[in-house]
Formats: sequence, structure tokens, C-alpha cells
Amino acid sequence: MKRFLKNIISFIVIFLLMSLFTHLCWDLFNRSFYKHEPSSIYVFGDSQLFRSLRIDQKDYSFKMLSSSKHGAGIYDFLNFTKRVPENSSIILQLPKLILMRPKNLDRNDSGLLLSNIYLMWNNGYSIRDLWVITSKNFFPNRKWFHRNHDSYPCSTDLVNVEENRIKKIFSKLPNYFYDKENLFLEGISILNKKNVKINFIELPFHPELDSILYNSDVHLPIKESMESILNSSNKSLSIKTLELNNPSFYFHDWTHLNYCGASLVTPFVLSNLETNKYTFFRIIN
Repeated sequence: MKRFLKNIISFIVIFLLMSLFTHLCWDLFNRSFYKHEPSSIYVFGDSQLFRSLRIDQKDYSFKMLSSSKHGAGIYDFLNFTKRVPENSSIILQLPKLILMRPKNLDRNDSGLLLSNIYLMWNNGYSIRDLWVITSKNFFPNRKWFHRNHDSYPCSTDLVNVEENRIKKIFSKLPNYFYDKENLFLEGISILNKKNVKINFIELPFHPELDSILYNSDVHLPIKESMESILNSSNKSLSIKTLELNNPSFYFHDWTHLNYCGASLVTPFVLSNLETNKYTFFRIIN
């Protein structure tokens, strides 16, 4: 029995060491592969931004490298902050959905960084929460940045995707909301220390969801949280606003724009990026 336990423990230790070694090698590869160029713009957000910003555009003088993906979570954002080069520029989505989304629905699969696991431990994440994240990242499965984009087709027919679940998510403020907010602010602090130029973008919800949110108990806490995040950059923000005058034509579902919406958002954002200004892009209905 003792020998069996010894073998099991040895296997676990060797497995963990191999996983860490694999991640170190993968990090070295990514650092050599993604050599920072002054013209690069780094992008982070969840599916809202992934579907709304066409990063494959070639009509501009800079190249966009994105870590946006469906279900991007706080852990993914913290990893992004560690990997973005010093003195670079980024486009960062305000995290309304990220803060409200249940922890078990966060993707959090962007690689194993123990310093960020520890940071989450200090901000309300349980051993079970951290085990779920760690188990997703034993082996690296994606590059740090991509240039992928996929918009939903233009249509005036709204797709009813998980509306009941979205209503439930926004029905009350979750007990992890401020833990996630604190972690997001920690990420902003990391970016500030690296002298990263942060351009924020706020993407809209469909008017039906906006109405539900405005009349709910979570509206004010979310609004205050977004203001706190905007102020955390410690910079004066130049505000640029794009109003979608016909929301029914630009939305795929309650939370995502379609191709027609993305075709308005993308040139608006990219043509208004300014070298010496920190910009807050507001896309509204």
C-alpha cells in the first residue's frame, strides 16, 4: 500500500513538473514568435468584441493582435496583461458580461501562470475554482494572440439565444462581482506599470436587454464599476461615440452585433485611434 501511494505521488509530481516545463517552453516560443512592433495594437475582450471588431482589416497602418474569444474570463485578462509588451497600445473591452458571468462559464484557458492563480486565491477564488482553472491549463492549447474574426450574418431577425439564462445572470448581483472587479483593477494596475496605452471600448446590448438591465437592481453597481475601471487608467480619456440608429438591423442577438454592426464599429474605432491620446469608444443604441 505504501509503495502504491508513493508511486501515485511520484506520478503526480512528475506530471506537474512536465506540465510546467511544457508551459515554459511554450512561453519561450510565444515570446520569440510575437516580437513587438511599434505599429501593433493588442486587443482583449469576450465574444462581444470578437464579433464586433474585424481585426483582419488591412487598410490601416497598424496590425491588430487579439486575445478576444468567446467566454473570456478574468484569468484570461490577467494572462493578457502579463503578456502584452511594455509601452504598447491596447483596445480593452469594458467587462460588463465578464463581471456578471458565472465563474463556471468563464473560459479561462489561456495557459498556466501561477502568479495569476495566486492573485485569484487572494481575491475570493476557492480551491475548487482554482482547480477548475488549473485543470483547463495543464497543457497549452492556444497561441497568445490571433488575427481571427468571425461576424454573424446581417439580418433583421433577432436570434433568441439563451435569453432566459441572460435574464437570470442579470437578475441580481452575484457574490463574486466585486472579487472579479478587484481582479480586473489589478490587471489595469499591471498595464499601468508597464506604461501600456489603454483604449477602452464599451459595446452595446440590444435595447430589450438594455431595458431589463436599466430596471434591475444590478444597473447601478455595474455602472459604478465601469466608471471605476475607466478612472483606474489614471489618464484623461478622449471620448468618441458611435450611435447605432437602427439597432434591429445591427444585432444578431441580445449581446452580439452582426456583420453590419461590425462593419460600422471597426472603421469607427480604427480611424479614431490616436497616437498621443487615450480614447474611450462608446458604441450606443
